[in-house]
Amino acid sequence: VSLWEVGLKMSRGGFAGLEVPVDWEKSLWVWMEKQKFQLICVDLASCRLIQDLPFHHKDPFDRMLIAQALAGKLRVIGSDEIFDHYGVKRIW
Repeated sequence: VSLWEVGLKMSRGGFAGLEVPVDWEKSLWVWMEKQKFQLICVDLASCRLIQDLPFHHKDPFDRMLIAQALAGKLRVIGSDEIFDHYGVKRIW
């Protein structure tokens, strides 16, 4: 899930069945630091790569994650097998 997607979902009432605090961004930073996760910003290379991705998956948020993973040779944390169609390595 991208932070962009979290913000949009929170503006529409949050995630069904999941309690997310209103100030989720503060607790997220603390959690990311503990896990040694790094924030990856949307960059030009990833945006350009989206243009060439086949349409196995139409969700714009996931397509950006796929492009970022491919451009940065990164793994994605998630169980959605559609990422496999793009050669993205997943954890989980």
